[in-house]
Amino acid sequence: MSLRLLVWLAVLVIGCFWMFRRPLVGICLNIALFPLNPGQWGSGLEAIRWQFIATVCLAATYLIHLRSFRKLTVKEAAPFWFLVAYLIWSLIVCMWSVHSKDVAFEETWEFAKLVFFVFLLIQIVSTEEDLRIVAWAIFISMGLKAFLDRWGTVWKIGILESDLSVGFLGTWLAFMLPAMWLVILAARKWPERILGIALMPFILDYFAFRGQRSAFLSLAVAAVGVLVLAPRRYRLKVAAGVAAGVVVFVGWLTPASFWERMATITDPRSEASAMSRYTVNEASWKIIGDYPWGVAPGNYQYVSVRYLPTEIISKGTNTRAAHNTFLSVLAERGWIGFAVWLAVMGLTCYSFLRVSLNRRQAGGLPVILARGFLIGMVSIFPALYTHQEDQTDTLYWIVGLSIVVAKWYDSQSRDAVSLKQARVPEERLKRLRTVA
Repeated sequence: MSLRLLVWLAVLVIGCFWMFRRPLVGICLNIALFPLNPGQWGSGLEAIRWQFIATVCLAATYLIHLRSFRKLTVKEAAPFWFLVAYLIWSLIVCMWSVHSKDVAFEETWEFAKLVFFVFLLIQIVSTEEDLRIVAWAIFISMGLKAFLDRWGTVWKIGILESDLSVGFLGTWLAFMLPAMWLVILAARKWPERILGIALMPFILDYFAFRGQRSAFLSLAVAAVGVLVLAPRRYRLKVAAGVAAGVVVFVGWLTPASFWERMATITDPRSEASAMSRYTVNEASWKIIGDYPWGVAPGNYQYVSVRYLPTEIISKGTNTRAAHNTFLSVLAERGWIGFAVWLAVMGLTCYSFLRVSLNRRQAGGLPVILARGFLIGMVSIFPALYTHQEDQTDTLYWIVGLSIVVAKWYDSQSRDAVSLKQARVPEERLKRLRTVA
């Protein structure tokens, strides 16, 4: 048994036992296991279903602590119920799968497990301190993933350079950066600031190393968004941080070849990979026209080859992905599924917007995170348009986090109302005493 396997087993065993005492540990363990993906490290780790074991233990500890969790209101949980509706519709669409029902049901089953984790997330994460811990679990695990993806093969740590277990990582790093930078500035403890600042160069290095045009566009939108929409008290510091990031990224991390590739953004038809997106999008619209009720989850990649020229079909697998999140959802789930999915995303953005406009708690962590995640949602639009991310766990973590911050906001509002109502009798009593 290798040392690598022993270390990961120790992490899993300690985490699973610890979560029975504190369920939040289970949430953080699942979040870390998703991007780090121990199965890709070799040395026998691929034989263990890491995230499945952690999720089963998390479900058990949720049942044990069930009475300690507060029930969500309909308003707070609206994005989740639409997500459940989206899951149910995905299951219905499987009935008329165009290529394979087995593929469709397997894809839907994987998505159902993700929805279940979102349910556990919104139930277990309740306080501001819980939210802080979960946010840093995401920042650290995604930052470490970026570091390992860049240097893992160079240092022979065992990370597969081609691993795409987190979808296109650059998309989610761009989403995370605005919230991460605002949290660093709002951090009350210096260790948090130092840790966040230490992660930044490795995250920016990943963008330079991969050279993904959509990720670069998302990064640029995130930088502009955080400059414009950052809370007033942090704008000067945000501007200084963005300026430092630009200097490091442009002057140190990016080679000339990076900017040559980025130059094709202005004329996408001049580059073969970008040009193929137009052909695939045209095929997607033809599929949508022929199958308005959807071809079923996971079936697009097999159905698309009937509509595409052979030169852009993936060799070996004889498939072609949509490379467009919106068209992927529309083609696989049909117009009804697409409408429900848009409702999920729209309600998620609304939850973040509602909390981010809270002036009474403007310096609170949930408000800061809501503002950062809202900017992140806007920033990833270019990547969602050019990559297929509708089955990526990270996208639905965002839905869960929007409900968590909304739950915190509503609890704060109720407490404020209760406090105000409690003060009214005291004030009346004082007036009566004064008159007497």
